[in-house]
Amino acid sequence: PKGEWIEWPTGKHFVGPVSVDRSFTIDQIPVYLRAGAIVPMQPPMIYTGQKSVDPLIVNVWPLAPGATSSYSVYEDSGVSVDYQRGVFARTPIKATQSSSPNSDTLRVEIGPVEVGPGGSYPGMMKTRAYELRLLADWPPESITVNGAAVRRADSSGKGGWSLEGNTLTTVIPTPSFSTASKVVIEVRRAAGLTARRSELDGFAGAMTRLRGAYDALQQTPPVAAPPDPLIDAMQTGDRLSYHPERAVQEIARFHDRLPQAQASVAGLEATFAQRLNDAAAHPPVTLMPAEVESQKQRRLDSLSRAELLVKEASK
Repeated sequence: PKGEWIEWPTGKHFVGPVSVDRSFTIDQIPVYLRAGAIVPMQPPMIYTGQKSVDPLIVNVWPLAPGATSSYSVYEDSGVSVDYQRGVFARTPIKATQSSSPNSDTLRVEIGPVEVGPGGSYPGMMKTRAYELRLLADWPPESITVNGAAVRRADSSGKGGWSLEGNTLTTVIPTPSFSTASKVVIEVRRAAGLTARRSELDGFAGAMTRLRGAYDALQQTPPVAAPPDPLIDAMQTGDRLSYHPERAVQEIARFHDRLPQAQASVAGLEATFAQRLNDAAAHPPVTLMPAEVESQKQRRLDSLSRAELLVKEASK
């Protein structure tokens, strides 16, 4: 449909109307969201209602400069039909991206809770923490929650905000607040980075495919092994997790290394068949001939899979 769309598992952007032919791994779900979408989620649970939705997870996708997005989280007791009499609550969420070229600031407002005309429901939360997740975007320079600065998490990943480098997701946990009050989170990025989001397009998908290519080539020794350029490109996300302050340099390095990774994997094919035959000519004494042939085919299939995945990393 018309508009800007983001492919959730890969971070790839599309401008509609458009028809695309895409491939995904078995653990990816091809969900498409409008740019700037707000998607609330709950923490992992064994079953619905196992525990309180605390923190409330708020996913926000990149907004264009000057754009605003909003959402209202509906909740009721979940165990009665009192919602039909207006016994429920809504939590408004609003996200606004600054339009000034000198101020890359995202402002997210959560709450206060709005009770339905029938009043509050039994068990309605009076206090709650939040976890803001900013996906497929540059990491921040600074963050405040209700005006208080939020530091970066320590090496254990606790005590502040963190970056999930492989998906470029900034994770910002907040303390518990009264649900009757508004929580304002301001995220400031280096000036000009919003205009450079195209450099991040499809990064999460590339990381998934490069990891898949690496894992496939791990099935080919002693005939072949993952080449260094592939390993270097694949580890970009991990390096970003440790050093989000180096994001600009790491993303530039990634775009330089990706073609090298693709060329190095493609180059394996030149000697692969000969090395495969050499290995099959001197198998372990415990292997039967049928097992030798089976291993040859497994390695050939692994190389083909790696070649396909690393080629798709730039799509």
